[in-house]
Amino acid sequence: MKKFLLSLLGIAMLFQFATAEKPAASSKRVIDIYEQERVLFSTSDSYSGSITKVEVYTLSWSLLLTQEYSGVYSCSTDISTLGSGNYIVKVTTTKTSYAERFNL
Repeated sequence: MKKFLLSLLGIAMLFQFATAEKPAASSKRVIDIYEQERVLFSTSDSYSGSITKVEVYTLSWSLLLTQEYSGVYSCSTDISTLGSGNYIVKVTTTKTSYAERFNL
């Protein structure tokens, strides 16, 4: 079972699309993303906002998959149609957006 965890805690990220003010150094902004058996699981917290959209792109930013949500802090996205390779997942919340690279 392949599993990876991308913990985004203000560490330099591949891409960050901020739509809210940057948090103070002591604040925790967390969106966790992991893949398990061809499903992406995304979780957020009240500080980062509820998840509104999950998008999967190729490394050249061609959109492959999009799924919209309303008022959820945890969701799963079926990626079983994707072949092996490298991808970018972008999780948009009510307060911010994060993008991170993953591979299958």
